Amino acid sequence: MKLAKRSVKNFMEKPWQQGWQWAIEIDAPDAPADFDIYVKDIDYGEGSIDADTFQVGSGHIALPTAAGASEITMTVRDDQKKTISNWFDGRLAKVKNQDGTLNIPIDYIFKIKIFDLDDDGNKTFRKAYQVFPTKKGNINNSRDTANSIRSFPLIFQKFMSVGNKVL
Repeated sequence: MKLAKRSVKNFMEKPWQQGWQWAIEIDAPDAPADFDIYVKDIDYGEGSIDADTFQVGSGHIALPTAAGASEITMTVRDDQKKTISNWFDGRLAKVKNQDGTLNIPIDYIFKIKIFDLDDDGNKTFRKAYQVFPTKKGNINNSRDTANSIRSFPLIFQKFMSVGNKVL
């Protein structure tokens, strides 16, 4: 019983990180300086390891073959000037030209920096990723939600899965 009480007490007193305790910065010269206030939520993974499985007798052996670069998806709000929409459209235009050709990465790669926030609002750097934009998701307009802020998803592809150093 003492062990159970101590476990509950430890759980209740642990300074758990809350879902709102993060911040984001975009390291690109054309990005809005206050980009963080537009971001409603963010979803990203640290990548994945792909493996090939071989049958050996009645069992299997799996060997790693590649590391995958995952995506970063964020839901953003936009203002009446369409600040985020216009910025993202401009970033997409740096990747693909109107004639269907693609540019070289130096033209469109930029950094997303993610920070943890403590209870006092202090930022601690968590991770940075080199990314490029891939998709602006669907915008849903409805008169039934008169007091809601227009939001839509933005999807960024991580540029690489190798190495830890972000340029």
